Amino acid sequence: MLSALNTFDIGEKPPQEWVIGETRILSMYYPHSKYCELWNPQKKIVQRERNCFYTQETVTDADEGNWTFVFGINGKLLEDTTVQEIIVNKSKDTRLL
Repeated sequence: MLSALNTFDIGEKPPQEWVIGETRILSMYYPHSKYCELWNPQKKIVQRERNCFYTQETVTDADEGNWTFVFGINGKLLEDTTVQEIIVNKSKDTRLL
């Protein structure tokens, strides 16, 4: 399913750094969207709402990788996608500089 989707450019998006055990939020806005799906790195849908605003209550190793936002846009036949890379660290002391 994901291979048939269009990709859109929202500008430079550096990887987000998450720490195991923390609560983190992923959100993305796309004008004129009728829905937004959020897929985790294991290619499982974790949310399908009008707006993409997702709270990961407890970060784990499984959260590392590419999270995919899929938007259904009013007036467009195909969906648009963008990807957010998540890097998971064991503790705050090991974050990237």
